[in-house]
Amino acid sequence: MREVFKSLDRGLVTFNYVAHMTAAFWLFAIAVVIALDVCSRALLNAPFSGTAEIVANSVVSIVFLQLPSAIRNGGMLRAEILDIYLSRRSIDRLQGFACILGAVLFLAVAYSAWGPMIEAWTISEFAGNVSTIEIPLAPIRTLLVVMSIIAAVNFLFMSASNFYLARGDVAHG
Repeated sequence: MREVFKSLDRGLVTFNYVAHMTAAFWLFAIAVVIALDVCSRALLNAPFSGTAEIVANSVVSIVFLQLPSAIRNGGMLRAEILDIYLSRRSIDRLQGFACILGAVLFLAVAYSAWGPMIEAWTISEFAGNVSTIEIPLAPIRTLLVVMSIIAAVNFLFMSASNFYLARGDVAHG
């Protein structure tokens, strides 16, 4: 059972890395679009049409693509004030419960975004202006749901790991 858990965990970490790198490349592309838009405005007095729509919709996608990696790398907010008063085992248990709460939170996000995602696919919802650019919202809403579920799964894996450490069977690395 432990080997299956480790194998699934390695796959999840690999997925997190790929999502993180995708977000990094996407962010670079957005930076190029913004730079070209600024230069075009300054030099030619002709901005790129749709830059604001592209950037606005990309920010949400980039944040949710980086979310699982931030969770696994300990980038989420954590108060350490109790650490001086608790044993290592108690800290691991507390962290395990916090991870369960994180999983519940992101499952709630996925649940609440499910209806708008289905609707976006059903009605072919777009953002933007017909005269400039239209961005399909269904892929963005789907990414939000999928990455929220992946975030919850990451929290569950971390919770299991923390409870395993709290048992005292292994040393902290």
